[in-house]
Amino acid sequence: MFVFRDRATRRADVMAFYCDATSVRPLAFAATIKDMKGCCRMADAPIAPVSQPTVGRQVREALDRLEALVVEGLKHGFFDYSIACEVGNGNKRHLVIRAGKSHKFTIPAEEVPH
Repeated sequence: MFVFRDRATRRADVMAFYCDATSVRPLAFAATIKDMKGCCRMADAPIAPVSQPTVGRQVREALDRLEALVVEGLKHGFFDYSIACEVGNGNKRHLVIRAGKSHKFTIPAEEVPH
């Protein structure tokens, strides 16, 4: 199943399609179909368990929060997240996850996985 973000022009685009009043670039269309088929094949492939590296408390909290946000977004069907990181004083990482509101984690240098 594919879910696409709605656009203001969707109704006009659908009507143009059914009225044969639009065109597409053939190579771009073919590439998009191949990409979508590839996504379907990847979705059917078994997922190998991922070994978790030993991480510090702040990293674990950030990972847990990110996982909870993704699961919550999947339940609702729509989400838009951004993740940003910068190095601050003392070589600490300031990780910010924006998902409606911001979740900030300050990760000491010794907690950064190597």
